[in-house]
Amino acid sequence: MEDDEELQELRKKRMAELMKTKGSVDAKMTGDVIKADSGNFNEIINSNMPVLVDFWASWCPPCKTMEPIIDALAKDYAGKFVFGKLNCDEEPAIARQFSVSAIPTFIFFKNGSPVKQAIGAVGRDPIEKIMKSLLSGD
Repeated sequence: MEDDEELQELRKKRMAELMKTKGSVDAKMTGDVIKADSGNFNEIINSNMPVLVDFWASWCPPCKTMEPIIDALAKDYAGKFVFGKLNCDEEPAIARQFSVSAIPTFIFFKNGSPVKQAIGAVGRDPIEKIMKSLLSGD
């Protein structure tokens, strides 16, 4: 139990340091969707808040359909949830790491680990339902 509390304290301290130095971390609080890449992916998923990463590609019509929905959710859940967007064509290794075989794929992370996912242009309600369950601790 002490280890968990110590780990959480270290994460909070590290996040505070990152917020002073990284522009992308500021987006976590403002409701912006962060462009994820190999340079910042681990930083994003290891947030002290739950994280949603949208795995997408520019040529994908269902991805385009979901883009305004994810943008709206990012605004609505600013300060409660972190939103990242990873282009699978630009970062295929990360997509493979998480077994992304169809896009859009939405992977939800908590404490750096994937906990849930949704695949396809599912609309706002299913995404928000998962978000609410993560926020309530279910």
